[in-house]
Amino acid sequence: MQTLTLAIDELDQLIPIQEKLSSRKIKSYAGTFEQKVCENFAIKKNPDYPVAAILAEEYIENDNHFFLATPCFFSLQRDYYRFEKSFIHELDEADLTWLCHQLNQFFSNNDIKFIIKNNSLLLKTSVKTKVQTFFPEELNTVEARDFLPFGEDSMYWHTLINEIQMWLFSCELNQKRKEKNLLPINTIWFSGGGSFPKDIRLNDSLMCVTNASLVDCIFKLKQNKNLVLLNKSSSLSNFSKTNFYFDFRGELINKHDAFNSFVKYFNSNKFNKHDLLVIFKNNIFDCRPDRFSGIKFWKKNKSIYELFHYH
Repeated sequence: MQTLTLAIDELDQLIPIQEKLSSRKIKSYAGTFEQKVCENFAIKKNPDYPVAAILAEEYIENDNHFFLATPCFFSLQRDYYRFEKSFIHELDEADLTWLCHQLNQFFSNNDIKFIIKNNSLLLKTSVKTKVQTFFPEELNTVEARDFLPFGEDSMYWHTLINEIQMWLFSCELNQKRKEKNLLPINTIWFSGGGSFPKDIRLNDSLMCVTNASLVDCIFKLKQNKNLVLLNKSSSLSNFSKTNFYFDFRGELINKHDAFNSFVKYFNSNKFNKHDLLVIFKNNIFDCRPDRFSGIKFWKKNKSIYELFHYH
């Protein structure tokens, strides 16, 4: 069975395919897009799922660790902070480059440095690596809201996060965002840390279509040519017998023609035999074809939120 894995920002994005989804069995469990990709390719935690090291594409043996450095917005509730939004898929190249340069100017040293690889902001470090983290999408579900980095070196990361938060408060980029009525970047969240994974399971005969840099880097690592990168001009009509990894998070990505192409072919039954995994925040919804749906003569029209039992 081929699989279609789809990461989205809001369930409302699925309204154009709502009718097709109503004929599928839907069950849910916890997880993020990055976690699911790592599990599918047998990439183990090291100490986190080493997403940042894969995106960095530094395959040589060394002591470097990498962390995703995700620009985020956290809201202040009555007595705690709540994760609201990641901007990594929305910042344009100029703003991301400026942010990286400024972070290096104020916070880098001989041991740590911010870099940009595969449209992601990363932190490269050779010290204070004995720490574990949560992906941003997981934070609001952590028990007792104890979501700060934890482990032997955790206090170093707590201090770094706090110092960056204070700098972000009045930085030039946030002044520009305020003028445009955009949410501020008030935190750089570190996650997906680790060194480069030594073992990645990738079937040589596996065919895959994706717009996700993480999947692209995995195939590059294994020198596997059976990958098609989805872009604005791509058509899905020739790829119905393969696996798909679509990351449609972020306003800029959602406006791509690729998303409209996905909607068109899903509604035309091109994916009617694919298992569909919809990943929304820290929820993975397993939407499997239901062979008995055709004999149901009447069924209530449910909203997207009712279909996914999400409140």
